[in-house]
Amino acid sequence: MNYTFLVILKGSKYLVDKGVNETISLELMFTLLISGLFTLCFILDFVTKIILNKIVKPIIEKTNVKWDDILLEKNVFKGIAHIVPIIALKILIPILFLEFPYWIQYGLKFTNIYFAFAIIYIIV
Repeated sequence: MNYTFLVILKGSKYLVDKGVNETISLELMFTLLISGLFTLCFILDFVTKIILNKIVKPIIEKTNVKWDDILLEKNVFKGIAHIVPIIALKILIPILFLEFPYWIQYGLKFTNIYFAFAIIYIIV
C-alpha cells in the first residue's frame, strides 16, 4: 500500500474520530493532497525563477553574443522556469495517487496541457 494513501486514511480516521462524515473526511484529505501538490509546484516555479535570475542572468549580461540577450529580453527563462513544476508533477502524480488510477490519468493529461501552454509561452 502506498504511503500517501496511508496518510490520507490516517488523516481521514482522525477526522472521523472528531465527528466528521467518513466520505467528507476522505474528500477533504484528498483535496489537501492536491492543494499541497499545487503549492509545491508554485514554490518550485518561484525558486527556479530566482535561481535562473541569480545564475543565468549575470552570465548572459557578461557575454558579447546578442541572441542570449534577446532570450533574456523576451523572458524565455521565465517560461523555462515553468517546466520544472511540470517535471515534478509528472514524477509525483503517479507516486502520490498510486491508489487512485483514475486521478493519475487525468493528472497526467493536465500536466501535458500545462506543458503545451508552457512551450507556447516560451515560443511566443
